[in-house]
Amino acid sequence: MLAELLLAAVPAVINLSWTDTSDNEDFFELYRQTICIMTVDGVCTDSDWGLEKTVPADTQATTDSISDIPVGTQLCYKIRAVNSVGASDFSNVACATIPEPTPGVPAGPTLLEVQP
Repeated sequence: MLAELLLAAVPAVINLSWTDTSDNEDFFELYRQTICIMTVDGVCTDSDWGLEKTVPADTQATTDSISDIPVGTQLCYKIRAVNSVGASDFSNVACATIPEPTPGVPAGPTLLEVQP
């Protein structure tokens, strides 16, 4: 059994965490669904749930690196424990929206020269 799945979004990375309440899993399966992917013609479409990755037993956090997904897209996740007998029920569904990138500190100048 898994407790509540939590997540936080930062540009290009989704941080996921959960409470491992089982003591006999072999690994976890993390699934992702993408909500409202904007297509080139401006149509909003949803994806089906897909296995994003497996995570080792006794793990309670992972990240999902994101690329080529537009700002404003919502990503939803669920996770389940798996062993040789089968799979647990899925956790709750937790979603995050890809935020606008925050401006960073500008790169420092280089090659400063002084001329007499």
